[in-house]
Amino acid sequence: MKVSLMIAIILGVTSQLQAIDLEKAVTMLEATGDFEAAEPVAFKLTQKKKEHYYRIEFLRKYPQSDFSEVVYLQTWRDIRNAGNMSKLRSFIKTQPSGPYSLDALDKLLDLYQEENTILGYREFLKNFPNSPQAPQALEGIFKLAFERATKHADKLKSVTIYDEYIHTFPTSPYLPAVIKRAEELEYQSIVETLGELKLEKSFSDRQQQKETIARKLYNEMRQLQRN
Repeated sequence: MKVSLMIAIILGVTSQLQAIDLEKAVTMLEATGDFEAAEPVAFKLTQKKKEHYYRIEFLRKYPQSDFSEVVYLQTWRDIRNAGNMSKLRSFIKTQPSGPYSLDALDKLLDLYQEENTILGYREFLKNFPNSPQAPQALEGIFKLAFERATKHADKLKSVTIYDEYIHTFPTSPYLPAVIKRAEELEYQSIVETLGELKLEKSFSDRQQQKETIARKLYNEMRQLQRN
């Protein structure tokens, strides 16, 4: 006797099946490849358990089911105000073109913006690189990286940090500000270097030192331009 027929008999005998029995029935039917018989049982399981995992599994396995719209709406109602990143991600990925996918993406990005970390924004871009919200996540990375670069460059008085920012984020809208800050820091370094020249040296010695420094800076600038 087919497993599906056996389970149908079992389901018909009692109307008070426990959720665990439904789960076993779905597992057995799917294991035999009888997804047509498993579909209504899987739907009943989602209504019994009312948990995110079972609903997502149903939507993933039975996207063309007559019950999928009901399960989709139930899932959305449960997670739309829950503030759960993981549930929002799985909901969006299950039906990327679903009617509430854009709303879910907005809510997900809001959560990442509240967290406001480069790691978080990168995670969003990794999961949804082509979403309409992707440019906002990228902007968050540019901004946080700029703030971090500015803080460390000013503390360490290192133009190299700005160079690294330019190399890492060549399309950042903060590049003009980065370049300006790098120039200011470089100028400050020049002033401090010239100020360190000892006054007791003769004018010609000090002038020679200034010219040496100027040539060195000029050559470094040309090298940066070539790079």
